[in-house]
Amino acid sequence: MEQGIFQILYTLAIDAIIFSILFILFLATYRHRTRHTENTVENFKPKNAIFSESEIPKCKLFRDVWNTSPKEIRDKCGFFAYVYLSLHRQIIIFLTVLSIFITPALVPIYFQGSGISGEDTNAESIGNVLDDEKYMIAPIIYFVFFSCLAYWLVYIILKSVSPTESYIYERVIEIGGLDKNKQPQEIGPEVHKTFTGQFQEEIMETCVVSDYTNSYIAYQEINKAKERVEHFKIVESQDKKKGEIRVKMCGKKVNAVEHYTKEIEKFQDQFEQHIEEGNVKNTGFAFVVCKSREAAEKVKEEYKDSKSWSVDSAPAPHEVKWENMNYNQTTIKIRRAILLAIFIVIFFVFLTPTAFVRYINDAVSNADAGDYVKGIFDTYLPTLLLIIYQAVVVYHAIIFVVKQEKHIDVAAEVVSRMVKYLLFFAFYIFILQAFGMQVVVQVSTDGWDSARTLFPNKIAETGLFFTIFMIHQAGISMGVALWQPGVIIVSKIKQKLAKTPLEKMQALDNPDFDFSYEIAITLNNFFIIMCYSVAYPLILVIGLIYFVLRYLIHKYLLLSTFYINKSSTGAAIPKAYIYSIMSYIFIFQLLTGFIFTINDSVGIQVTGGVLIIVSFIIYLVVMLKLPTVMKLVWKTGKYVSENENESESLKMESGLYMHPIEKMQMTSRGPKETLQDKHTESLNSNDNED
Repeated sequence: MEQGIFQILYTLAIDAIIFSILFILFLATYRHRTRHTENTVENFKPKNAIFSESEIPKCKLFRDVWNTSPKEIRDKCGFFAYVYLSLHRQIIIFLTVLSIFITPALVPIYFQGSGISGEDTNAESIGNVLDDEKYMIAPIIYFVFFSCLAYWLVYIILKSVSPTESYIYERVIEIGGLDKNKQPQEIGPEVHKTFTGQFQEEIMETCVVSDYTNSYIAYQEINKAKERVEHFKIVESQDKKKGEIRVKMCGKKVNAVEHYTKEIEKFQDQFEQHIEEGNVKNTGFAFVVCKSREAAEKVKEEYKDSKSWSVDSAPAPHEVKWENMNYNQTTIKIRRAILLAIFIVIFFVFLTPTAFVRYINDAVSNADAGDYVKGIFDTYLPTLLLIIYQAVVVYHAIIFVVKQEKHIDVAAEVVSRMVKYLLFFAFYIFILQAFGMQVVVQVSTDGWDSARTLFPNKIAETGLFFTIFMIHQAGISMGVALWQPGVIIVSKIKQKLAKTPLEKMQALDNPDFDFSYEIAITLNNFFIIMCYSVAYPLILVIGLIYFVLRYLIHKYLLLSTFYINKSSTGAAIPKAYIYSIMSYIFIFQLLTGFIFTINDSVGIQVTGGVLIIVSFIIYLVVMLKLPTVMKLVWKTGKYVSENENESESLKMESGLYMHPIEKMQMTSRGPKETLQDKHTESLNSNDNED
């Protein structure tokens, strides 16, 4: 038996055992990790999953999840969840076709090859037939077949993820770049007059966002401090313990109630100092409400090339990051560029995946571990460490970086995180592994001919590496994802530490599902499978197993374990990953076409070059025309939800995009009552309780 196939079977057996253990742990603990809760706290909405793991019998729960249709997922979980699962379904169909038609045909052909000039290449890879012109016809045929099927996949995905839902927010346009020195009362009518003069009755309302940013931040801090005061009062009264905290890492402990009471006073002063800013300054943003979706599209088209204003689709009101809206956009762009540079220096120079694995390897080598343990590490753990690296180290680093970028809406944060995950994973987990510095150095010193012997071996080696990597993703990553030990541990810790009614409710909340990270992992792993589908076709079968497991497990998690905000529109998400898939298809074509060009036969070399050139031309044309194609496909693929009224005469709540602080001022008990009065009154009531 070929060594590569033996390693694949060995890893499959080990990971199947691990997955079985994790599945048993899931069955033993799933009822204890989440449950539905009723709202008992004013102005708090519990985060419940669609199905309750703790209340529904096991067999009925699994059956309900299995029977939930895509249309029901769209209605119950919203657009993000529907897009995410739709992507998996299309990938599964794609990989099923390839596994049926490519793997059984190419693997036997590759086994009949003679290798490269006596070099030791894995017989199951394309490197084994590079010297045999008659066998190279098969991968060329499947290159064309794969490319056509991949373009068909993009079209199917494009149709299935149409964001043209009946959300009322689709009629709203976000305007940026307004003069921030003008008062909201002054610039609001000017902006409204500009649009009504051009589009007349198609414009319903214009809301310039007042600059209450600093007051809003202070208000949030006041609420956090009040919650901590209540928490430590309960600790002192019920637990008979002195509530103390360490404000500085190495500082002395202080009385928690006194500390947070001072924090309330401090932020109360800040709130009062900045509350008037909203009356004299605006954030530079406005939201224009149009009469219909068509009118909104007309406004965007008219102002897409505007040099003074930026025009885009508006996020849903609950997705606006009000605390970030007053930042200077030029400064923010510079800030993001600096953060990206720092991230690249740290993770592309000092803390690379190779360095991470080397640190662990050195620790094992220096330890008193036996030869057997070291042998397991050398053959099994590098790919496992790569999974840990991407799931823990890179994950939290990117969350931190994106938070510092100060995006003005949740969707922009999601896309930013997703793009960074994709760039990092694609470069380090795939591109560097596939080509490697070894190939670059040898070609630069020994000439282009050296690529003929080195590159096929590299393809076979990395094809095997990534096949084992995908087995780990299917067996270990999916087993851990199903079990969700982190959810159980965090929930139990929160329940143990919770004292106030709000904390007790929050401790039972279902966690949020991180679509940005999961879509990036999905696309990265699909990228790996796609690029090695012809060079190392065994990866197709493993990839199919992985995506079937991933779809089933994540469908269960979305419906039963995680909280999904179904009102998120997420129109930017499908655009981002469709562009990514198009780029991945071209990289596959480039990589495979390059393999053809290092063949001995002039005919195969010319064919490889022609395929690369044709693929590049198609890629350029499609990428240039993709925005137009998206509009055409999505315009003819509208989705009608059972829960939404499709009438264009839908009335939007007045002030839906008004700043929360301004809205609070307007809903005060009387015209003379201000938020300062309300907070002072609340603060005094706390003092009276003491």
